[in-house]
Amino acid sequence: RAVSGLLIGTSISLVVIVPASILLGRLGLVEVLDLNVNGPFWVGVVRVLLAGFVMQGITEEFLWRGWVTQSLGGSWKRQAVIAAVGFGLIHIISNGGHDSLWQGALYLTSSGAFGFAAAALYFATGSIWAAVGIHGGLHLANFVATLLGGGEGPALDAVQIVLYLAIGGAVMQQFLKRR
Repeated sequence: RAVSGLLIGTSISLVVIVPASILLGRLGLVEVLDLNVNGPFWVGVVRVLLAGFVMQGITEEFLWRGWVTQSLGGSWKRQAVIAAVGFGLIHIISNGGHDSLWQGALYLTSSGAFGFAAAALYFATGSIWAAVGIHGGLHLANFVATLLGGGEGPALDAVQIVLYLAIGGAVMQQFLKRR
């Protein structure tokens, strides 16, 4: 169950971010980034995997989707929303690369939308590893998108808000049907 959850979550982020980032980059709606891997390419891949899945995916998801949601009590809907909002708000201290207040708000909202999708996967699969997968997959997807001409910026944040909320909503709907 752990491996399948990890693969499901990772696949979702790859499908959400890579095509959107590349398309927005080609349309000139995001800043196209140059991949700067200091050293051999494989070092960059290992760095992304460690940072995305271990340093952030495992630590943040075990905290937010694991401990916080279980500590809140009440309905799983309440748990998912509170954990997603909290997760979005902690990104106030994060360097999201925003240049203005509205870009910062967009970044925080995209983090919260992402947190909602991670919570939906956690509840639907019963595996924290699905949330770890979507989180690590986000970092992996940004790396892959950069390799393929993608970028980052407010337009990608807006797309992520829509897609992660839609995916989270669809997953929760399926979860409700199975319950």
